Amino acid sequence: MAKTPLLDRRSYENGKVIFAQGEAGDAAFVVEMGEVAIFKEIDGETVRLGTIKQGGIFGEMAVIDGTPRMATAIAEGHTILVRVPKAVFDQKLASCDPFIRGLITIFLGNIRAAHKLYNRRPRSLTDHLRQFEAFALDMSTYINAIDVEDFSPDMAEALDDLNRALDRIRAASANHRDRRESVLSADDTRGVNLRAVLDKG
Repeated sequence: MAKTPLLDRRSYENGKVIFAQGEAGDAAFVVEMGEVAIFKEIDGETVRLGTIKQGGIFGEMAVIDGTPRMATAIAEGHTILVRVPKAVFDQKLASCDPFIRGLITIFLGNIRAAHKLYNRRPRSLTDHLRQFEAFALDMSTYINAIDVEDFSPDMAEALDDLNRALDRIRAASANHRDRRESVLSADDTRGVNLRAVLDKG
């Protein structure tokens, strides 16, 4: 049986950077004492996303899905953290059902996409259209991922109507020349496909 990696406590003084946006994630952290501020660079501007207080966990997303850190974590005041190594998450996830692992990946992907959508205001017609498409895809992915016997057929039909309406808007705006530059790329609004995740095992 594989030995579970040990957790360790780490002390940080006020203003100490715990990890930086864009770094690889090798561990998550639980706040045992103190507070941690989360900041994100958006279009050259530093935006405060929130504060993690005692008992809270942060940094887990990059550890689970292997993507770079989406924000920077900085200690506020004297702070003590419990470091949870990536190997701990890997061991626990390896014993999970593939479907559950797939759902976790979807949730994390959607959280990342939501941060991009809500922290970057749409400027152009293309941006607004991409936002609508992202929300529609997100809802469709959720519906297709769950097994609800009494799910209303009217909801599925309404989603189809929404997608057709978005197709018409996209076609109607194909020749539109927007005076504002788009700030949201297709990658910013792309969701996570459950089938693709499950196929990876």
